Amino acid sequence: MPFISLAFTTLLMVLGLVLLFVVPEVMTAFTIVSTVSAILVIFTWSTILASYIAYRKKRPDLHAASVYKMPGGVPMAWFSLAFLAFVLCLLALRPDTRLALCVMPAWFIWLAIAFRFSRFKAIGAG
Repeated sequence: MPFISLAFTTLLMVLGLVLLFVVPEVMTAFTIVSTVSAILVIFTWSTILASYIAYRKKRPDLHAASVYKMPGGVPMAWFSLAFLAFVLCLLALRPDTRLALCVMPAWFIWLAIAFRFSRFKAIGAG
């Protein structure tokens, strides 16, 4: 449905415009948006790495039979998670990136609420 994609894109552009009115400096607004994006990427990769660690723990037989193995395996996954945590600590050191780090819990709360409502909608439709 192109309408939904177009409406979502328009909403994001309006939110960007509102952000520029609320935060008049373009570089500050850019820093907020790029930090939020970085945190979301860190969350995504953390989820992937945690899933890999759980997979290795629950199904070592499937991993042994797999042709595609992660170089370094579980220790590399833990090292990568530690690196991502280090990056989050670095983001917490600067006041401009700390702001975005502080508002991210609100994003995850909104995401949980949206997921909850989408599940109810899917259950009701199915």
